[in-house]
Amino acid sequence: MDAWKNRLFISIPRWTVGNPASLTSIDLPSRDMSPLLRPYPNWESHTTPTNPDCRKIMSVFRIHIDPCGRLWALDAGLVNTTTNFNHVCPPKILIFDLETDQHILTYRIPDVQVKEDNLLTSIFVDVHNGKCDDAHAYVADAWRNGLLVFSLRKRQSWRVTHHFMMPDPHACEHNFNNEIYFQWTDGIFTVALVGYRGPNSQSSISAIDRDGVLFYTLIDQDAVGCWDTNKPLLPNNIHHVDQSHMFMPFPIDLKVDKETDQGVWTPKQP
Repeated sequence: MDAWKNRLFISIPRWTVGNPASLTSIDLPSRDMSPLLRPYPNWESHTTPTNPDCRKIMSVFRIHIDPCGRLWALDAGLVNTTTNFNHVCPPKILIFDLETDQHILTYRIPDVQVKEDNLLTSIFVDVHNGKCDDAHAYVADAWRNGLLVFSLRKRQSWRVTHHFMMPDPHACEHNFNNEIYFQWTDGIFTVALVGYRGPNSQSSISAIDRDGVLFYTLIDQDAVGCWDTNKPLLPNNIHHVDQSHMFMPFPIDLKVDKETDQGVWTPKQP
């Protein structure tokens, strides 16, 4: 998810059947407790696994709104991960202008940069020196331990690998609500690098506000943590923003919006 002005954008990857649209939006504030999700930018932009048109939106995992008012969507093309794991379409990056809701660009990631059995998870965008045409998008491949980098100006991408992107075998033990214990062997999952934060401090996503405060999810602590990057990375400078075993179990997503009075967003579980 990500927020921009009076709208909240929500991606719904097609990991199970029954999703008519994989990228949606709702108005803010909402008058309804459970508002209807509208397909973004429209119904015509979406396709289905049963009759795929890979020029359209298939299965968006994560999204990112940059400082230029553009929504970047990572369409992994991956469906039915819980039953019949299938890459129906090649992965691609989609860009939309949020002022006009017009499609700006579709960039298909070259086959040579896509490894077999990949899982593309996060997308983050860096705009260089405020130049909107000189942006770079970073896409994490959690299963094949790599980072895809896309240059908007060059319309080119490349793949970076390093052994630090592989899973730490000492940090693969997880439990959900003290009921489900499992091994999670994903490698690089997000693109902000933070040093050791203590036990059970694995994070699925992070974001930095304009003052340099890094916010990140703590999936095994049911919490959101923060670190002011202007201060040394020491235990006394790392804090919990919020923690709830009831309402925030296993927090998987987080965003810092672009408003003047910035807010931190994370899903609240039912």
